[in-house]
Amino acid sequence: VDGYFADLFSPVGEIARGAVLRAKSLEETCRVVNGLASEIRGQSAERGKDACLRMARNDGLERAALYLRMVIKDVKSYKFDASKDFEPGDSNDPDTWFKPLRDVIVALSRAYGVLKAEVFDDLAKQAVGELIGKVEL
Repeated sequence: VDGYFADLFSPVGEIARGAVLRAKSLEETCRVVNGLASEIRGQSAERGKDACLRMARNDGLERAALYLRMVIKDVKSYKFDASKDFEPGDSNDPDTWFKPLRDVIVALSRAYGVLKAEVFDDLAKQAVGELIGKVEL
């Protein structure tokens, strides 16, 4: 296998892609993507290794965007329950916040600076729009 696919199936590519695939949450995926970005910045002109890391990072970016879309979908399908959604709590304790609000804030804070700006902006607008729809009664 030559060229592009040789880079993809190199040991570095396998390790990097494996790290992306093993990430089971938005937080883990963002950590892997940031690590890959840091490794890419530190690379010299090793074409093959750099290409492998970039491909794995792109996979990680797609996966992070997917996790954020899953949060948006969960907010959209959230069933409001006044008996539990309006219980007083400590405003400094995120565990007591309105669940969709907490989920959106946590997801957006993890994805900020990881996703490309235009992707983040689009997904953030969608998330906040769905959240506003849940808060407006």
